[in-house]
Amino acid sequence: MVKNFEMTNIKIDKQVQKYIVDWLFYIGKNLMYSQHTINAYTSDLFYFLKFINEHYQHTVSIALLQKLTIQD
Repeated sequence: MVKNFEMTNIKIDKQVQKYIVDWLFYIGKNLMYSQHTINAYTSDLFYFLKFINEHYQHTVSIALLQKLTIQD
């Protein structure tokens, strides 16, 4: 089970949400990463997406993520 970081508080479009769920499932079931590793990745991803959402004041989408630069 993925540790809950209330990603519902971040505006993320459905496509990005699906990619996140698929990726977490993949690393857990296919790569057999430990639950601690999955929780750490989930935490990092949560804080990154929260920053992007607050910084740009837009829903996190694939288009927004593609526009990110090294300064972000």
